[in-house]
Amino acid sequence: MKFIWLTIVSLLAFITLTQAYITQLTDENFSDLVEKDDEWLIDFYADWCGFCKRLEPKFQAADRLLGMSSHKHVKLGMVNVETNPGLAARFFVSRLPTVVHVKDHEGKKKKYKVPVFMMYISSCLAFDKK
Repeated sequence: MKFIWLTIVSLLAFITLTQAYITQLTDENFSDLVEKDDEWLIDFYADWCGFCKRLEPKFQAADRLLGMSSHKHVKLGMVNVETNPGLAARFFVSRLPTVVHVKDHEGKKKKYKVPVFMMYISSCLAFDKK
């Protein structure tokens, strides 16, 4: 019984220590935060969007997986399009959810469909195993 308890506590501690954080990006803080780091994956969402709600656990899992990988430089952010219409317009977001890849400050801003986003995360982890 003590072994099971110790295992559970150790697992929870590991998850807590390896958990990275998803940053809530806004029209006001976007330039300051994104300009600091080289690479971001940004989820554009709305609270009323059912598909956005289905993506959220996958996005959180991606955050944890990237935090445990050699891709710690990749930051994850979320933008609520209803409260931040400027960012939605800047990235030409017309469907939700939309995941945008921003690299090297001024690099190409790619929009990913959800399956492609998940393939990107899988490829990051696959390279770590080699």
